[in-house]
This record gives sequence, structure tokens and C-alpha cells, in this order.
Amino acid sequence: MSPNRYDDKKQYVETSDLQDFILGTSPYCVMDAIEFFQRCRSDAKITNTYDLPMIGAALDPIEEAGLKELLQETAKYYDDGNVKIAVEKLWDAFERLKTYYSPALDKKQSVSKIIADMSDSKAPYVNLFEKEFNELTAIGNSFRIRHHETTKTNIEDNRHYEYFYKRCLSLILTASQYLSGQAGF
Repeated sequence: MSPNRYDDKKQYVETSDLQDFILGTSPYCVMDAIEFFQRCRSDAKITNTYDLPMIGAALDPIEEAGLKELLQETAKYYDDGNVKIAVEKLWDAFERLKTYYSPALDKKQSVSKIIADMSDSKAPYVNLFEKEFNELTAIGNSFRIRHHETTKTNIEDNRHYEYFYKRCLSLILTASQYLSGQAGF
């Protein structure tokens, strides 16, 4: 059984092409992967062969020039296939994001304001975003991303760089949607 997608007339039609299914569902890029995967053989594997640009227009609302520049540089390295440098530049952007409201607020206060804005001060989201900021900070401090001391964990598998890149970028792009134009820069 093939999954359904919308055609040009917004009617469901059958398709056997996964990319066609993903791009033709509504809302855009949403699919019930569990149901789809259940229909496949037990040894089937889903792989991503269609990669949308990760940054692009998402930079438009970012008013702070330094953060925007680092993210543009990150995107260039990533698009050129140099994910290792892209991750390093992305962590630089993450650190810059954390100081978005400086010098009016110190780094911790700036992060707290970003988290409060992202979460609308609702406890479950405050906890979620605090945890993510802390975990990404710990990753940046523990792995050889920005620091190269002998005590840092080497990253030897490019798939780990991909994971770090997409995880950190997701938080940065989400946070950037909540930033006010009142940065301290």
C-alpha cells in the first residue's frame, strides 16, 4: 500500500515516491513516519535524500549583525561539505546568542531572558529550553568543537558532527524567532 499525498487540486492521490509524499503532504513536510514505516518490510530503512537549506530565510529576523554573520558563515561551510568547521562556527554563534542582551544583561541573565521569551515563562518550556541551553553548552565544552585541549573528546565520525550541527542550529533558529530588537550590541 502506498502513502497518500495531495495533488495540484488538493485531492489525495497515491504515491510510491517518499520525497513526493513528504513534499506533497499538508501541512508541508509532515508525515506519519510510524504508519508509513509500518507498511514497509521489517528490514526497510528510511534515509533522508532531500535536504532543505537549513538556514536561508530563517536569518531574516535576526537584527544583530555579528550573530547573523556567524550563521551565514556556518551555512556556507555546511553547504560546502565542511561540517567540522560549520559546527565550530555554529558554536561560536551559539555563544554569541547567549550574550544577545549584553551589556545590559550579563551572559546568564541574557540566556534567562531568551528562555523566558521562548517559553512565555511557562514552566515546562522554561525547563525544556534551560536544559537544552545547558546541554549544548556542555557539549561545546566537552567535545573538540571550540576547545582543543587533550582532555576534550575527539569527534571522529562525521555523523556526530551532523547531529551536533542540526541540534544546535535548531535551538538557535528557534530562539532567534523570539529575539527583540533591543540587543545590547
